[in-house]
Amino acid sequence: MVALVGGSTELIVFDRDGRIVARSGGRGRGPEEFTSSELALSPYRGGSILVLDTPTRTVSIFDRRGAFGRRFTVALKSPVPNPIPLRLAQGYPAEDGSVLLTHSARRASGARRRPAYVYRDSLVLLRFDARGGEVSRSLVEDALVAVSQ
Repeated sequence: MVALVGGSTELIVFDRDGRIVARSGGRGRGPEEFTSSELALSPYRGGSILVLDTPTRTVSIFDRRGAFGRRFTVALKSPVPNPIPLRLAQGYPAEDGSVLLTHSARRASGARRRPAYVYRDSLVLLRFDARGGEVSRSLVEDALVAVSQ
């Protein structure tokens, strides 16, 4: 099991009994480091772990034991509207190595920051190849967005 500790920049790997077996990450700009605690975690191909450092749009890939593999910064072909950050599309471990990110096209009125909530929005789905180049983007109108903080 792998976890990102809230407010931290550390990736922690646990064994089946809940014991910590590895730690990776930390604050910084080095290969295994993250610039902020605004991180998203998702499974990736071959049992790897994909971590998005949201402010820098940097994707880091770790193996299932927490060892750093590689990183790349996603390159947008054109800007996305409004400053709401890109997010990982959860549960999308693509076997071809592509990465799917989402971006809210607009923030729904009345959506407030709470521990967890659901709102309607239009989402831009952005697909990037394994090197971070944008492959495609599409708009999904009237999507239900679930947020857990």
